[in-house]
Amino acid sequence: MARRDSWICCVFAVWLVILVGGCRPAGDASKAASPPTANPSASVSAKPADSDDPTALGENITKLNNEGSELFSQGQWEKAREKYAQALALNPDDENSHYNLGATLAKLGRKEDAIKHYREALRLFPDFAEVQNNLGNILASQGKYAEAVEMIQASIKNNPSSSSAYNSLGTALGLSGRITEAIPHFARAVELSPDYVEAHVNLGNAYYTQGRLEEALEKFGRALTLQPHYGPAISGMNRTRQKLSAQGSPRN
Repeated sequence: MARRDSWICCVFAVWLVILVGGCRPAGDASKAASPPTANPSASVSAKPADSDDPTALGENITKLNNEGSELFSQGQWEKAREKYAQALALNPDDENSHYNLGATLAKLGRKEDAIKHYREALRLFPDFAEVQNNLGNILASQGKYAEAVEMIQASIKNNPSSSSAYNSLGTALGLSGRITEAIPHFARAVELSPDYVEAHVNLGNAYYTQGRLEEALEKFGRALTLQPHYGPAISGMNRTRQKLSAQGSPRN
């Protein structure tokens, strides 16, 4: 139990960074991960759509999602939520709008509402990898580790090149006390994305929990090379140096 408590203390600072993968505009049939984007041609607000004109309806949904994603990228969560809700009012069966609204509700701390929209997105598109990853992260934050692990594993199956999903899986396993199982997934995350600061810190925390202090020090150092003022990496580095010093192995 002490090891698990130590892990939770170490990882939680990174947890919120990986909780939400970000939103995207509607109309991306590939379901590939992408950062929040906005269509430069989108109007400030969508025009009323003729319900008998599916092309106009789709364009309005896309505009609302683009506007919401722009607001999301600015940290204006409530305004983004309103845009995504408007998009869903036009088409309650648009999985991208459910995904975007779920991500925004998670940012607003409304986890149960986010879960509802993530599950609806998966009902509409069962292999939606980003939704599976984000839903798994929320479930893990609620202590529902078995379901979280299963959900994130499904995300990886649908998108095996997602470093975020591997980091999420490592975190869910680590929070459940399965540190040894978590480590290869963090390692895979940094292999896929060598500049993934949070994954380097998570891997360092896992090594630290197992007493692999030299390896932990290397990972915290790598994270600080990438982002010199990153708080969790600084605290991890200091904690590891103190323990090495107490063991009679001081480090620079």
